[in-house]
Amino acid sequence: VVVVWFAGMYVAYSCAPQDIATWRPLIRDADRFLCGLVVPFVLLSIAGLWAFASSRWVTTTYARILQKIGRPGAHPPAWAVGVAAVVALWSVTSRGRFDLGFVPEFSAYMRALPAGTKVFTHEGMRAVAFLCDSEAARKLKLFAPNHILQRDEQNEADAAQCEEFWYARKLMWMSTHKQLESGVMPKQPPLASFFDVPEREWSMKRVLARSNTPDLVFYRRRNATSPLPVIMTASSPDFIKVFPILPAQWTPHQKMLMHTNWTVPVALRGNVARIEIEAASKQIEPFTLRLRFMRGRSPYNEILLKPYLHEQGGKDFFALSIPTDTEKCELQLRFAPQTKSVNFTGFRVVAEAGEK
Repeated sequence: VVVVWFAGMYVAYSCAPQDIATWRPLIRDADRFLCGLVVPFVLLSIAGLWAFASSRWVTTTYARILQKIGRPGAHPPAWAVGVAAVVALWSVTSRGRFDLGFVPEFSAYMRALPAGTKVFTHEGMRAVAFLCDSEAARKLKLFAPNHILQRDEQNEADAAQCEEFWYARKLMWMSTHKQLESGVMPKQPPLASFFDVPEREWSMKRVLARSNTPDLVFYRRRNATSPLPVIMTASSPDFIKVFPILPAQWTPHQKMLMHTNWTVPVALRGNVARIEIEAASKQIEPFTLRLRFMRGRSPYNEILLKPYLHEQGGKDFFALSIPTDTEKCELQLRFAPQTKSVNFTGFRVVAEAGEK
């Protein structure tokens, strides 16, 4: 039964489509969907270990060992077997044993804020804050509507009275991504001011990443003492050898992969930065941009960016932390096989000192 269960779930996750009219596979973020296989995996593993432990060779060998040590028929207590199994699994696992990811840093950031600090965010990020540290989150005054990406006058008014602005990129984009997939949003509606040109009113302070994808972004209200951001475009000296003159179009007859080494400007090292891409494509996710920061000749940090594009044009943006002791960065631009064309119209980097 367990084997059939596992096989059925695997086939369903691997082959089932989201839609047939425009064929889209069910699995997008494979790790999220494949978590549904954890239960049958565990049961299969336990069944396999049980079968191995009950095999004639194991039982015979165990009896011979007990005979040699003068304790025939003795069996260890159940708790000792359980502890030994946990220690064995803990010893051989390749996953982090004590790594809590961004949770301690997020908790420390909230605890450092004065009680009653007004924070503008969205419901998804609010949930993450309470999961990380509910006690610290309760001391803050959170304005958290469901949708904040597009311009809304009530959201603008709420944000104007706040000292902090936070968002989780993927959760914030989720509803728009669904509308893109259904084809009801060929052109991007006007972005909220705090997403369109955030540096006018806000200063980026911190970026927290899940795996190799930057996701949680923290801004603070800009004041007279806030350092001015460093702004670069595709025509800036540090990028002119990396990016073509904009506007530019990519089509399938060109190379599917761009791989180049980029010297990271001193003004960006050790800072947090917002990368903006303005482009249009019929494909929602037409390409990926991989940044591999180097320390000498060794990879130091790798970041993967997957922009969401509208057919008639729009802007997507990412926030990331740039390592202090990096000089080179490998840029790898890969287009999806089904991409017909991409029209690039704008590129901008806004870098700030952030908080250490």
